Amino acid sequence: MAGKVEGKLSGKAPSPTTPVAFFLAGWPDDHSCWEQVAPSLHKTHTVAVACFPDYDIKAPAYGAGKLRRWFGYDLTEVCDMVAEAIKEVAPGKQVLYIGHDWGAYMAYLLAAKYPELFSKMVTLDVGIVTPEGSTIGNILIIMLYQLWNTMAFVLSQLIHTLAGDICLATYPWKTIGPCPFDIGKMPRRTKEVHSWMCYPYFYLWTRMLTLRAPKMSFPPKKGIPLLFCYGAKKRAMFHTRTFLDKIDADGASKHVCFEDCGHWLQTQNPQKVIDEIQGFLAK
Repeated sequence: MAGKVEGKLSGKAPSPTTPVAFFLAGWPDDHSCWEQVAPSLHKTHTVAVACFPDYDIKAPAYGAGKLRRWFGYDLTEVCDMVAEAIKEVAPGKQVLYIGHDWGAYMAYLLAAKYPELFSKMVTLDVGIVTPEGSTIGNILIIMLYQLWNTMAFVLSQLIHTLAGDICLATYPWKTIGPCPFDIGKMPRRTKEVHSWMCYPYFYLWTRMLTLRAPKMSFPPKKGIPLLFCYGAKKRAMFHTRTFLDKIDADGASKHVCFEDCGHWLQTQNPQKVIDEIQGFLAK
């Protein structure tokens, strides 16, 4: 059976008048990466926590596990899956969307295709990267690791998971990776991170190289206020100054730099993430 996006519910019981908060994790996380943040909304919201298809598979050994569907899921397909999951947990209502990493990237695809589903959006550490407002060094760092992850994924599907896992593990993350501060600090144990989880990188780059990049939208352009939070302790940023300037130009949106964090803000400084979300909701 192919994977799907499914929101695990907690907090207030669903009702026509109860607001819904929908959390989506990114690579390579499962639902647990939100454990320190999601409960902060339990008293006021029905909370749905989700991850990318098949990221909930537990395979705690190198070379273990595999996707429920060979070669995974295209990004546009995941976008549709997330929209269906939101409609299921919040029928006829707009939701507060909170995404990290690929979950943040997915926010920009959802804003383009399903803007009517959202009241506000919060994205953590991944914005919109374009050549305008970026540097060659920043773009190269991002390209190198993403293409390496793509290669690891292909090896995992065409040869064996172990071949892909070896490839993934041998990337020099500490010396040229985008997030050296996060080495050993990811929410998920290293042995639970597998190359078959890298399918978003494969579909991103096959689409980009064939000039079929998924359509993205800056949420405020669709009338969706945006809170964007990012960590400063990284070798490369997953957004540009142009992206931040656009947020500044929108009176209902805001960006915040976490000086003490790398990529995983929700586990490295969860209280600050909670405070920023609560302040954003109160606006």
